[in-house]
Amino acid sequence: MKVAFVSLGCAKNLVNTEQMMALVRSAGHEITAQPEGADAAVLNTCGFIDSAKSEAIQNILELAELKKEGKLGKLLVTGCLSQRYQDELMEELPEVDGVMGTGSYTEIVPALEELMDRDMGFACGLLAMILVPVMSSMGANPTVAHHWAEGYNLHFAIFLGVLCLGLTVAGFFFSGRPAWAAWAGYRRLLRTTGRAPSDYLRMFGPAPVLINMGVNGLIGMAFILATGGDLNGPTLGGILTIMGFSAFGKHARNITPIMLGVVIGGVFMHFDINQSSVQLALLFGTTLAPISGYFGWPFGIVAGFLHSSVVLHAGTPVEGINLYNNGFSGGLLAIVLYPIISEAIRHHRPGLQDRDYFDDTIEHDEPLVPPPARRK
Repeated sequence: MKVAFVSLGCAKNLVNTEQMMALVRSAGHEITAQPEGADAAVLNTCGFIDSAKSEAIQNILELAELKKEGKLGKLLVTGCLSQRYQDELMEELPEVDGVMGTGSYTEIVPALEELMDRDMGFACGLLAMILVPVMSSMGANPTVAHHWAEGYNLHFAIFLGVLCLGLTVAGFFFSGRPAWAAWAGYRRLLRTTGRAPSDYLRMFGPAPVLINMGVNGLIGMAFILATGGDLNGPTLGGILTIMGFSAFGKHARNITPIMLGVVIGGVFMHFDINQSSVQLALLFGTTLAPISGYFGWPFGIVAGFLHSSVVLHAGTPVEGINLYNNGFSGGLLAIVLYPIISEAIRHHRPGLQDRDYFDDTIEHDEPLVPPPARRK
């Protein structure tokens, strides 16, 4: 992986940038002087004074332009600006793929690798679509074998229930934070969109993440049981996947609309909701949770509804060779839905102009005080 570093601000920022470069180089990656042509660019920002904020925003927009032209892969923003305005950067600057605060410089290597690997399911699907026809033309006969266990609902329900309740209780009472602080952190977590990469452990700490994992696990299990599905190896893997991604972008408010969309698809389309492939779509389809979090729950329901059909056919060309069919289908849908929804609701959620990013997004540190009421 070729990584370019851009350092802004004080001498301390330059030292931190050099430390990150040393870590990236020691991990076997290549450091390049120019962002153009790099797989990823790391912008280390300053955010203490107005001119530094303005310079950082301008550099973000310049690097974003390289991304649009296909000359840069990923954009990771670090430093003081991302520490102070993490949520605002991810919300208002969709060109930014990830942010890291000032205390996370030592995690630069896993953060970069996480960025590059997050579309693994989609990439595997494309590769499998190429490999399977090649294998078939050479005489191979990859046939799909369907193995689906039934009759374990009670056993796994007890296991998952105890696990999820244990995580939730641990988040409230055994994480080193008061229960009210854990609850407040969880409520803040629920207000995020879930756009990758959203490292909730780094953003909110362990207590809200443990609560989120427990709640999401219970939601996944409830959907499976309520729709007459089976708790077995594949569905257990799906529920545990949701719980794992509860530290990385998924929460109750952005996964529930996706699941509801899949259920609606099962009701109105020509397949049963308790069909094994639909049950897996119900769980793994939550890969589209950021659509629900970013655009709103109605679009999440639409995404889930469409995903329930697309995923049933996406696996046909690869004959079971790709285990991430839902990731592949989710990638296809995201490519199509993101520009369509963005264009459709642009007049409702107008994007800021380049010159307005700094003024309207970053500068409102102080609460706006309403004018005093006029007496009649």
